[in-house]
Amino acid sequence: MSITNVEVSKFVLEPEFPNFSLVFLGGFTDFDEWDTPQRGYRSGVCLEINERNYPLFFYDIVRLQQDLIGSAQWGLCCIAEYGMIVIDEVTLEKMISTAKALLKTDYFSKQKSYSSIEIIDLLTPSLANDTGRI
Repeated sequence: MSITNVEVSKFVLEPEFPNFSLVFLGGFTDFDEWDTPQRGYRSGVCLEINERNYPLFFYDIVRLQQDLIGSAQWGLCCIAEYGMIVIDEVTLEKMISTAKALLKTDYFSKQKSYSSIEIIDLLTPSLANDTGRI
């Protein structure tokens, strides 16, 4: 992305999709690689296709269930996040393979895309709460 005030890490989805990148706002460090599966979710992610961005929020089923129970205790009836994708384990490898699988099914053609500035605005609040980096 061309937003200079936000650190990002990009992973090109090669070889199948060389023009598409999985982008992590706030970066994706060695610590994140260890921490993300422990937490069971990763926010602040988007798929970049031709300068358009699709928000992704990866959850594992255990964390999703814990958060749903916690939400119910606060009187909330659901959990809703932009681009929520539930996978068995939230690792970098599985997030990349999931993005590739979704591309093969034409999933993103049915989703709303955002410009770089719009995606930063959309994802920054949840990322700030998660990592404190923005």
